Amino acid sequence: VSAFSAFLYLLMLVKSPFEITPQTPADGAGLNPLLQDPWMAIHPPILFIGYAAALFPFAMVVSALFRRRYDEWLASGFAWTLFASATLGAGIIIGGFWAYDVLGWGGYWGWDPVENSSLVPWLVLLALIHGQVVQKSKGALVRTNIALALCAFLLVLYATFLTRSGVLTDFSVHSFVDLGISNYLIGVMAAGLIVGPGLFVARFREIKAPKIEFSGFSRELALLLSIFVLCTGALFTFAGMSSPILTGLVGKASQVDVSFYNKVNLPVGIGIALLLGVTPFIGWSNESKVPLLRRFSLPLALTLLSCVIAYVAGVTTVLLLAFVGSAAFGLISNAVVAFRQYRSGWINLGGPLSHIGVGLLLIGIVASGNFDEKAQLALKAGQPQSVFGYQLTFNTVSQGRPAGEFINIEVSDGKNSYRATPRLYFSEYNQSMMREPDIKVYPLKDLYISPLEMRTPAAESAHHPAYELTKGEVKEIAGFKIKFTGFDMSQHAEAGSMAVGAILEVERGGTMKQITPLL
Repeated sequence: VSAFSAFLYLLMLVKSPFEITPQTPADGAGLNPLLQDPWMAIHPPILFIGYAAALFPFAMVVSALFRRRYDEWLASGFAWTLFASATLGAGIIIGGFWAYDVLGWGGYWGWDPVENSSLVPWLVLLALIHGQVVQKSKGALVRTNIALALCAFLLVLYATFLTRSGVLTDFSVHSFVDLGISNYLIGVMAAGLIVGPGLFVARFREIKAPKIEFSGFSRELALLLSIFVLCTGALFTFAGMSSPILTGLVGKASQVDVSFYNKVNLPVGIGIALLLGVTPFIGWSNESKVPLLRRFSLPLALTLLSCVIAYVAGVTTVLLLAFVGSAAFGLISNAVVAFRQYRSGWINLGGPLSHIGVGLLLIGIVASGNFDEKAQLALKAGQPQSVFGYQLTFNTVSQGRPAGEFINIEVSDGKNSYRATPRLYFSEYNQSMMREPDIKVYPLKDLYISPLEMRTPAAESAHHPAYELTKGEVKEIAGFKIKFTGFDMSQHAEAGSMAVGAILEVERGGTMKQITPLL
């Protein structure tokens, strides 16, 4: 622990955050308006606490390897693993909620490489928890748990490298510019590899543990499968977020598309959900089939009903229906177990409640990703428009500070109404228009209103029509064939500014040119 504290001090000496800027702003540089939010005030500290807490299992394992006492670290290491996974997971979820609540794009997770760099060690920590449960109960998986504890913190170091080194400058909106500390970051990763995995390899043959019994299906085997599934998801995501580095070694650096993560992690999600539902109903020893099937009768019946409801609601593809069904199975099974265990004492509810949360999370991912409806409206003052069963009427613009900060929109469903107040204002900080959505939360849906722009009547009459293009789509506009091929974010790292370009291929009369308009 002291060694890594010294490393942090070294980084501060090399690139001090307290270094005086060449030009001191009269009233301070200020904070980007998008970051002036309570969720963003707590997201980074909680996330970094999770990163830091991952060091403790690593340090305990290194100490155990050095002293050749391979089981003594488990008691304290289990508590630290729970704390690290809880704080890191909370930090990730809070960051996603901030993005949804503030940025105005309607999403919460973009599979950005830096976002993924926090997800991967969290998945490994979750796998480690399940391995530690097996080790505490059966004494098995000693080597596996040591390897997972080492990997979790090494992945934290790798996440630090991806964020702070500047290698993802062209591929992530979260990445720092090159601060001149890349060699130090690589050095500490190399030191971690030597101290941790190096010592593990040297002691590997000395580490003894009981073998897992594979003759029948037991909780021990189910937890082992959980570890495998979680690590598979971590491996796929690791490969995706590292793609700019891996491709850069053999040619031009590029990154995988968002669809890659969705495709590879969909089977992983199904596997996790199925194991969530199966594991609570099986014991540590092999059991006969009849009592086991009897235990599953209620969850399976309710899961079948859930699948029917999902199909009627519009989930018709086989994979998505399997995902919803497996998530419902995991949720229902753990709800049944939680109810039964509550009668014997609340102290045993930690596992079932956390698994209920995972089931809800998986169902929410499908619901938000496949049932959202979007529409763009041009609202004129006093002229109501209908969309998705609601009537929206733009009334006034408030005269707050800055002027025109709140847009007042009356929203009615025919029975009830409320006033939505999304924000659209000019920010002196970055000399551009900023927006914040208005979100009305209902039990099973959100009504999400995000402003795009304000036009005066004169500008409205001269305004040209707007077109939407998805990636790879071609549209013919005024005799030109225009194809949107992707984004250019190479200029977002310039000091004090940010530019995002849309790379367009424009064809007319057999001549093709590429243009990149910038925002």
